[in-house]
Amino acid sequence: MTFRFGMRCGICNSPVLKGESRISVPHFEPNQRSPLYAISGCTLHRGCYETWPLRPKVEVRLAAAEAFRVSRKVCFTCGARIPAGDLFTAGI
Repeated sequence: MTFRFGMRCGICNSPVLKGESRISVPHFEPNQRSPLYAISGCTLHRGCYETWPLRPKVEVRLAAAEAFRVSRKVCFTCGARIPAGDLFTAGI
């Protein structure tokens, strides 16, 4: 995700300026009709995000995405979970 000062907050549409507290949200919502799509992959004013009524839904979605990302690291041979940060390769 690329951020430059002056880009617009996905919630209030005002520019995010240098020195303002901000949060970057990864892409997590592919459905363009979802109200969460507007902030997916955006940088937001921290104050806008913290008071946004849909914040709890975003946090549930982000937690689910992280759980899925972590769960995919499983040894093909034995089925054991590979801890985050460990290197793994496909023996070809």
